[in-house]
Amino acid sequence: MSRRVVPRLPFVLLSLILAGSAAAQSGGGASQFADWDNVLIYRISEDGTRGSAAPTLDDLTAVVREGSLAERGISAIRLPMLVAKERGGVADYTALDPRWGTVESLKTLVRTAHEQGIRVIMDINVNDTAPPPAGGSVSDSVAIWWDAGWIRADADGFEACGTEPTTACRSGRADFRTEVGSPVLLPAFLTSRWGSAGAAAEQSELDDFFARTRHPRTPRYYIIKWLADWVRDYGIDGFFAVGVDGVDVGLWSSLKQEAVTARNDWAQRSGNALSGSGGFWLGGDADPLGEAATELFTQGFDVMAYAVSSLPTKHAVLDSLYAVQSDSIVASASRGLVAELREAGFAGGGVDATADAAKVEAQRALLLPGALILPPNVTIESLGNDPTLLAIAAFRRRHDAIGAGTHLQIGSAPYIFQRSLMVGARSDDVVIALNAQGRTRINVSSAFPDDALVRDVITGKTGFVSFGYVSFTPDESGLLLLEEVQ
Repeated sequence: MSRRVVPRLPFVLLSLILAGSAAAQSGGGASQFADWDNVLIYRISEDGTRGSAAPTLDDLTAVVREGSLAERGISAIRLPMLVAKERGGVADYTALDPRWGTVESLKTLVRTAHEQGIRVIMDINVNDTAPPPAGGSVSDSVAIWWDAGWIRADADGFEACGTEPTTACRSGRADFRTEVGSPVLLPAFLTSRWGSAGAAAEQSELDDFFARTRHPRTPRYYIIKWLADWVRDYGIDGFFAVGVDGVDVGLWSSLKQEAVTARNDWAQRSGNALSGSGGFWLGGDADPLGEAATELFTQGFDVMAYAVSSLPTKHAVLDSLYAVQSDSIVASASRGLVAELREAGFAGGGVDATADAAKVEAQRALLLPGALILPPNVTIESLGNDPTLLAIAAFRRRHDAIGAGTHLQIGSAPYIFQRSLMVGARSDDVVIALNAQGRTRINVSSAFPDDALVRDVITGKTGFVSFGYVSFTPDESGLLLLEEVQ
């Protein structure tokens, strides 16, 4: 699948921002959940990274509980798909794979994360699974795997793989028949897996679901029900769908609707209203500027991801990028962006974390409009320490305007811009300067009123606005992050 690529960011981003520093704590942490367009997402890879196994749910809970993520500006955790797997494919959408922990571990992680204003997102795949087991008869296969009503595969007794995106079998895998309209029964291997009591309980839930929704008993709606249960039972705040282009587009609106219902059920049952959380979130991996994304955004998707590598060095070009992305987000509340910041493409990740170019690159990436996904599975203990970038991450978490607000350039030498967000009666304004030197006088009249007390969070210095202007002297980073002191 093709994907729009905007410059790619090195692994050094995390090694610069995700390590403890008191300098980043100026102004305190977020008091509620961040706007979805402003989240900084800490991603956990299923396969681990750099020779380390992926953390368990209990491992993650310990990190969240000690405040290591919230203090570093993280406002969401993206988990891999947690469902039970066999041979690398989905075996049971209803069960938590034991490699991650127990259902109580998941409940504890979600509760602990929510207490710190951190959401929990889970990857989902409704496109494909492992092929039928080789070497046996068709009857042997369906006794231990999905039957021909559920999947197509290049194997005897199954519908052949097609050539269209929704019917193709990728890399020798089996394709879930999510586009078909013919009802199917529960696969025999699942009812056997659940046992008589478990199968009866699940069948009762399915009967209630199909009676309530009046959906046909086709593969897509079974899967939708099972995925929504992760929201209803555990409080998952959002899904990130992988392989979006291989699924019939109509599935997504039904999934989003059911997930929203499930989330409301969970909030009511748990007594957690998730104040300021902005609703259930659905992200995907389709090109956000491609033709397919236009339809996908009408089917319930809130954001599409794009890959980031390097950012423009010239301020005029950088401002154009910021402005275009901000305009895309602000102009359409249903067409958001999430930038995936990746390690790939940089030789061994061997960028000097202290190099000025790397610092500037990371600063500019953290100031991108829209949500950000950090490179997967980096252990906090292994990270370096840069107070400036840590301060930007914490500043971003406090101010939804950075990711979700309107972008306005207010100066070119040095480069100065404003981000502003108005939600109901709540307003949020920040002013940011890059490459400032010496005493810098800034026109902040469009952001802060006269006599307002304004703080630069990098240096901790404050100043009053007088006749629309305020003056600050930056530290050696040349960066000013200005906010009104409330």
